[in-house]
Amino acid sequence: MNDYSSVIYNEVKAAVQAKYPKCFCTTASVSSDDSRLPALYVSFSFPYEDEATADSSGVEKWTQTVISVEAYSGTSEQEARGIVKAVDARLRQSGFRRSNYTKVPNADPSIRRISATWRGKVNKSGEVAA
Repeated sequence: MNDYSSVIYNEVKAAVQAKYPKCFCTTASVSSDDSRLPALYVSFSFPYEDEATADSSGVEKWTQTVISVEAYSGTSEQEARGIVKAVDARLRQSGFRRSNYTKVPNADPSIRRISATWRGKVNKSGEVAA
């Protein structure tokens, strides 16, 4: 499997914090004591091997990669959208294609949340094909 999640995460985090320096970015679950807003939660999944992209020995040349994010803001929906926009710009530049963008209702009405998902195939060199 071609796992470049840490490289991709660091690039996304840098892009978001360039525009929102106080944004808390993480890939791990956060307890309520550790949380602060604005925040970005990033998760990676590798839903299946793509047999069509394996080489003749059966080794996977391209790994299907799904990146999901949730952006949280305590001030405005615009801020949450801006965080996702920064992620989108960085991932599109890398070759990922966004497949979902949703405003998510939250139990706490003072917190605005936007979620989005990107998909792409990553090869062993880290190149991405949508």
